[in-house]
Amino acid sequence: MISIITSTKRPDFLQNIVRNFENQDIKEKELVLILHGFSENLSSELLNNPLIKLVYSSIEQPLGTCLNEGILQAKYNIIARFDDDDYYGPHYLSEALKTMEEKDVEIIGKQSLFIYFIVDQQLSLLFPGKENRFIKSQSDTLAGSTLIFKKKIVDRVIFQPVSLGEDTAFLEECKKLRIRMYASTPDHYVHIRYPYYHHTSDADNRRLKSHCLPLVKTKCFLEYVN
Repeated sequence: MISIITSTKRPDFLQNIVRNFENQDIKEKELVLILHGFSENLSSELLNNPLIKLVYSSIEQPLGTCLNEGILQAKYNIIARFDDDDYYGPHYLSEALKTMEEKDVEIIGKQSLFIYFIVDQQLSLLFPGKENRFIKSQSDTLAGSTLIFKKKIVDRVIFQPVSLGEDTAFLEECKKLRIRMYASTPDHYVHIRYPYYHHTSDADNRRLKSHCLPLVKTKCFLEYVN
């Protein structure tokens, strides 16, 4: 059915990765976990799962290369990219696959999405109004951490060997190739913003907040997003 690929260089987030995977209500699934810079003698009860395939990558490898390797190791014909530090609700994949089939698209993801600022305990909606729409214009895109696509498209486009902007370049190439893409609902996913030193992307909180609709102050966002 579906292969989830996640690349991480942060041991502290292994539990979150496995939790997001195991919580999915899809039965036929696997997790291809790319351990970026980990020792190959890693031993953890968290990873004692026959549905989890470990792929070791040297720390010198850029993120795009790690993702491509994960896709090559995947056994199913649909690929879902999960980040190591976000929240993916139990119905995240099942909703996406249903919409993917209904809309007859090769790539689905989220443009309008929930975002949680830990320091402020603030749940917001990023890019409100950009859900439930086909991605056609140059200004429209999908969040890299929400990409779900048919594996066959990697015969035409792969992730570039970079660690920043690999998802943007991938999607731009897909647009040029007229690959059908769709932005689904914001539901069942939360992009979590940690203290400033955590993130590898170049998106700072101030800029993100300028595109947000504040929703609620809360210590637990689960009841609002699932």
